[in-house]
Amino acid sequence: MSFGMKKQHFFKKATAVLLLATAFVSPLRVQAETALTSATFDSRRYADTYADLKAAFGYDHAKLWNHYVTFGAKENRKVYTVSGEAGTAPSAGTAAGLNSANFDSRRYADMYADLKAAFGYDHAKLWNHYLTFGAKEGRTVYTTAGVQVTGTPAAPQIATIEQMKQYPAFRNYMNDAEFQMAYTAARVLVEPLVGKDQLTQAKEIAAIIARQPRSQTIYQSHADDPYGLLYRGVASNAGFVRVTGFLLTMLGIPYEHVNENGAGHQWVRAQIGGKYYCVDGQVGIVQEELGPYRHPWYIP
Repeated sequence: MSFGMKKQHFFKKATAVLLLATAFVSPLRVQAETALTSATFDSRRYADTYADLKAAFGYDHAKLWNHYVTFGAKENRKVYTVSGEAGTAPSAGTAAGLNSANFDSRRYADMYADLKAAFGYDHAKLWNHYLTFGAKEGRTVYTTAGVQVTGTPAAPQIATIEQMKQYPAFRNYMNDAEFQMAYTAARVLVEPLVGKDQLTQAKEIAAIIARQPRSQTIYQSHADDPYGLLYRGVASNAGFVRVTGFLLTMLGIPYEHVNENGAGHQWVRAQIGGKYYCVDGQVGIVQEELGPYRHPWYIP
């Protein structure tokens, strides 16, 4: 083989190797630039990374994605695409007063033929579309109460975990991981209440606490703190007050712990609309006091 032929043969082989390398490298470069959406979000890895989310949602993709766009991005939680690249937060969160629970997905679908054709009336898919694309596109949406919302949503008004850590009464014997799990579980419960009036919020919180599965044995670890009822199903008299107060505080409703460490019944006292109410999660009631610090059911 002449020198010229050898040189030509070398360049053919080099070109083939370069093309083969490009075939493998290019897809990786495209994946690295893929935007994080519900379709590219690695929900399983997100759950495995954070024990509190896994305990709250398991591997439910829609709930984990909703958590990330609503809270996780603002909490700087790490996420990845299904291709293994580190994800970046989408720009849309939840609008003030707008959340998955009060989002009128049916009206959203009926207003936009392209969405109805793609998703039908699937609530989770329509909500994810609005968070990921619809808000940035300026699409109009409505709450189930008929309130119109446009543009990029803002964050819901719920106390952050760092703000909640400033209240020693809630911490009790919880370690950092348990406090995080209690906060996550509580946030799932109060998020649908954002935007409602405070009296309605208090009534729904009392009803939520009363419905929580519980053990008859209260003399167990964490019976006096939110983690106990929300994750272990145990609560003492004081525990019911603290978990009720925990949820109220997350929504900005101040409270007092009545008869704390006392031998009798304990409950929450909250001032709402200029009146004092007994908010008792143990029995699921919210009623005006009979008098200062007088429970309407438990009369000494």
